[in-house]
Formats: sequence, C-alpha cells, structure tokens
Amino acid sequence: MNKREKLLRKRKSQLKKLQAWFNKTGIDWRSWGKDDTKSLEDLLREIEKGICRVIPDQEGRPIRQYRSVLLNVHFVINENVAQRLVEVKQVLKTGEERTRRCEASLGGKLLPRERVHHAARRIAKEELGLRCNFGLLPLDPIPEEVHVAEPNSYSTLPTMNCKYVLSCIICSDMYDMDGYTRRRRRKHDPVRLTYFKWVPVSTSCQTLAHFFDR
Repeated sequence: MNKREKLLRKRKSQLKKLQAWFNKTGIDWRSWGKDDTKSLEDLLREIEKGICRVIPDQEGRPIRQYRSVLLNVHFVINENVAQRLVEVKQVLKTGEERTRRCEASLGGKLLPRERVHHAARRIAKEELGLRCNFGLLPLDPIPEEVHVAEPNSYSTLPTMNCKYVLSCIICSDMYDMDGYTRRRRRKHDPVRLTYFKWVPVSTSCQTLAHFFDR
C-alpha cells in the first residue's frame, strides 16, 4: 500500500468515526453539502488543517471550535471624509447572486499557531490583494467569544467562535475608489466572485487619522 492509499484509508476511517458520533448525538450531517452549505468532508478538511476542532461537551455531544479575525478596513480621504469597506455581494459558480451584510469588512479563520495580526494581513492580501503593511488597531485585540447554536456552514452542529476584531487604515497606494472584486479559485469553494465597495462612516475622521500616529 502506497502513501496515498494509506492517507485515503485513514481519511475514510475518520469520516466513519465522525458519522457514527454525529448519528449518536443527533447531528444531521446528511443535510450538509446542499444549497451552498459545507459538507462533512469540508469539516474533516478543516480539522486536518488545524483550522477547527470538534470536541465533546460535558455530556459527550460534539462542539466545533475555531478562532477568527474580523478586520474593518478604512480610508481617510481628508479631515472631513472617511470610508469603510463593506462586502456587498457574492456570485456563486452556479451564476446565482446573494447579497451580503457582514459585521466587518473582511473576515477569516486563524490558521494553526498563527498570530492575530499576521492573520489579518494574510486575509487582506487574499481577499483584496493588499500586499503592503498597514496599521492594525487595537494593538492588543480583545477576543470576543461567541456561541452559535446552528451556524449556516454546518447546521445543527453547535459552534463556539472566538473572534478577534481589528481595524486598519490603508494608504492611498492601496485605495481603489471603485472598490474591489475578488475571484475565488479554491476547488471546493461555491463562490466565484466577491464584490466590495466603500461607504461613508460615522466615526470622526480626526479619530481615524489619530491611528496614523500610533
């Protein structure tokens, strides 16, 4: 048996263990992988990559745990005008469009042993192609622990997400007044295109400009 066959056999065994555990505890994993939701195989990939883990609670029921970064991207035009980037819509590979209302400009899961600020810069590069360094605030983000009973990605699987919320201001070299369009190329990603645009912010420009001095 070669290395690939061993990995496939191990993966098949892990899937069967998850299925048996979920069946026993009432997690409806058979409904996953439909209508652009993630599948049981997607969950196993996340576990294998160290992006999340599934552990038992005090009663032996599975809980999915992961850490994420939320990044609010700003641009200061002048002392009276500032903008915040928002994700407005996604175009699926099927051609369907869906409107987005996200709590932050960008977001993503932390990789194993990845620092929060490094993750924020990686996400900005992946989502928008921003390759320059930029200021991230607060310098010591406070984690916000959020419990979600039935997340969209894996319905009926309780999830605990530890969120780190940061803000940044980009320089004029990275600013595109028309917004940004991201083409997704991952094989298992149902999304083909993501669109971002700038909207005015209520935060005072003086407060945002103060970030530059830190």
